[in-house]
Amino acid sequence: MRIGWGYVVSGVLGLLGIYLAAVWTTTGQRVDDALTARVRAGEDVAPLLLEVVHLIGPMTMVSVVALVVVAGLFTRGWRAALAASAGVAVCLITPQVLKAVLPRPELAVSWPLPNTLPSGHTAAVIAVVVALLVLAPQSLRLPVLLAGVVAATVMGYLMVALPHHRVSDVIASGAVGITGYGVALLVRWATTSTKT
Repeated sequence: MRIGWGYVVSGVLGLLGIYLAAVWTTTGQRVDDALTARVRAGEDVAPLLLEVVHLIGPMTMVSVVALVVVAGLFTRGWRAALAASAGVAVCLITPQVLKAVLPRPELAVSWPLPNTLPSGHTAAVIAVVVALLVLAPQSLRLPVLLAGVVAATVMGYLMVALPHHRVSDVIASGAVGITGYGVALLVRWATTSTKT
């Protein structure tokens, strides 16, 4: 149980730290803008990247995660599937709620979009990773984690390169994923400890 809470607290504190540093400080906004500008794709590459994003966007990730959870229900049981679903819900819902409620003052940099922290696209990829980590056998968790980090990094790069998001938005999605994984572990522990 402690490890689940450790992930939740780490994720929440990481998210809060990223938000406060990158959004609520002039220096943070400048650094975030400078990093984001370095990643932006040229006009010749952007249409291709946009095609990739449409192909592997959030709806595709939601479909994949649904298949993973259903497969987990049959292979690992309802408790593991419920835990994976809880972690996925955190990953998919949190970005939408936070983007709607968190303000983003224009301290140093003007951005034509409303608050975009955290990236929902990146969090959707991370949701798949969280589900797989919860449902995979212990021996496969490290390869799943490594592949997941690569996949989330690619989606994050695409989001910043287009530019739909800032670098801080993508990093914040990682913190949401850590929180989601912690919630999944807590649900798994709670359902396992109440077996009759």
